[in-house]
Amino acid sequence: MERCKLGAFITNLGKFNEGEIVGEWIDFPIKQEEFQKVLDRIGINENYEEYFFSDYDTNISGISDALGEYANADELNYLAARLQKIDSYDYEKWYAIVEDEMDLPQNGVPGLINLTFNMERYDLFTNVFDEEDYGRYIIQESGRFDRWKIEDLLDYIDYEAYGRDASINEGGTFTERGYVTDNQQYWDEEYDGTLESIPEEYRLTRKEESMIDAERDSVQKSKLKVLVVEPDKEPYVKFIEPGYRALQQEVDGTIQGVYPFADPVGIICNDDGKWMGLPLNRALCDDEGKVYDIVAGTFVIAGLTEDDYCSLDDAMIEKYTHMFKHPEMFIQVAGEIRALPVPDHTITTEQLMEYGHNPYGIAPLREKMAHKLFDTGLRVYNLIPGGGAERTQSHEDIVEHAEKGGYFAIDKGQWMMFIDKKSLEKVEELLEDDYNMIDGIINNGEKPKDDRGEKKTSVMEKLQEKKVEASMMEKTAPKQEKSKAIEIE
Repeated sequence: MERCKLGAFITNLGKFNEGEIVGEWIDFPIKQEEFQKVLDRIGINENYEEYFFSDYDTNISGISDALGEYANADELNYLAARLQKIDSYDYEKWYAIVEDEMDLPQNGVPGLINLTFNMERYDLFTNVFDEEDYGRYIIQESGRFDRWKIEDLLDYIDYEAYGRDASINEGGTFTERGYVTDNQQYWDEEYDGTLESIPEEYRLTRKEESMIDAERDSVQKSKLKVLVVEPDKEPYVKFIEPGYRALQQEVDGTIQGVYPFADPVGIICNDDGKWMGLPLNRALCDDEGKVYDIVAGTFVIAGLTEDDYCSLDDAMIEKYTHMFKHPEMFIQVAGEIRALPVPDHTITTEQLMEYGHNPYGIAPLREKMAHKLFDTGLRVYNLIPGGGAERTQSHEDIVEHAEKGGYFAIDKGQWMMFIDKKSLEKVEELLEDDYNMIDGIINNGEKPKDDRGEKKTSVMEKLQEKKVEASMMEKTAPKQEKSKAIEIE
C-alpha cells in the first residue's frame, strides 16, 4: 500500500495578519536545509518570525485531529520519517489503528510517533474482516485446535458466534485493513515530547549556539519523571520540574505525601482534596483488599530518596501503571465502601452532568462498551437527555441511540453483583483486554429467544427491571447541588 503522505501549507503569520497570504507547500519529511530555504522564501526573518500551517494534505484521515495550525514542525517531520522507516506489516497495523481511531495510551502527534515504536503491542490479521472470518481463522488456521480431531465437525460450527465471542473477550477491532487486537503490553514512550528526544537528522528547529550539549543534558536530567493519575483516566508518564511548586501545580493545591507501599515510592495528593469536594479517584486498600481510604483529585507517584522525591524507574512505572490502570467508582454496601472498576471511563462526570444526569448510582457508557455489556446479560439503559432512562432491548437499539449522540448506563449495584459473580480475570478481559486469550466457551452471546424472536424474560426479571428503571429515573434526575465526597473514618 502507499505510504503515508503528509504535506502542509506553511504560512507567514505576520503577513497573514496584515491581510496577505504568503506561504508554500512542503512535504514531510524534509531536510533542515530545505526547510530553512522555504522559510527564507516565505519571508520568515527578523521582521516576521512566526509561521503556522494553514492546510494539510494527507492520505490518512485518522490523523486529522492531531494536526493543527500551530503543530510542531519537528514532530511532524519525525512522524513522517518514522512512517517511512517502519516495515510494511507494521505500517499496515499503524494505518489500521489510526484510521479506525482506536484508543492510544498517548494522544496527538507524540502518540502517533510513539505508536510506531510500539507495534509489537498490536496484532493485525489481514484476511479477517468480520466475526465469521475470525471464528473460521481461530478454529481452522490458528493452530489452537487439532484440525484432524474436529474435521467432521467443521460444517456444523457457528463460526460467526465463536468469532463474536472471541473478539469481545479480546476487545479486538475489525477495520478495513483487517482485525486488530491490543495485547496491552507496556507502552514504550520513546519520544517524550522534548526536542532532545528527536534524532538530530530529523530536527528542523535551529538551536541557540550558546546551548551546548552538556548543558542541554543537565536540563533534561534535572526533570522528575513521575506517574500522574487523574480521575476517570489511565495513568500517564510526565516530566516535571523538581520542587514542591511543580507538585502543587499537578495536584492543584497544598500537597500531602502518603507512603502506603513497600517500594521506595510515594503518593503526592491534594491535602484538602476531600474537603474541597474533588472527584474521588483511586482507593487505597489493606492487605485483605478492603478500602481504608480514597484519594480525591489528581495525584502523582514519585520515587523516594532519603530526603526528597526523585524520578521513577521503568520497573516502578510499569508496576504502578498496572496497579492504578483502571479508573474507579465507589459504592457503599452495609456501611462498607467498595471500589469498582469503571466500565467505561471515556465519559467524564462533567459530560454526564451536562447531559442532564447525576452520576450517583449509575455508570455511564458509550456505544462500544454498551454492546459488550449487553452481551454479558447485564441490563443496559439508554439515557434520555435531561434525565430518565429506558431499557436497551437490542444491539440495533444501541446503534440507533448512539447515532443520536446518546449515552448509555448500567446500575452500579448491578455492576457490583456482576463483578462479585465473575472472576477478576474475566472482568479484566472485558474492560482491559489484558489476557488476549479465549476460553473456548461461547458465553457472551444473547439469551435464548422464543418463536417470536424476543428474549425470554421471567416474571421476577420483569419486576426487577421495573424496580431498577424506577431507581435510575430518580438517580439520574439533574441536580444543581454538588455531590459530596465519601468520607472514610
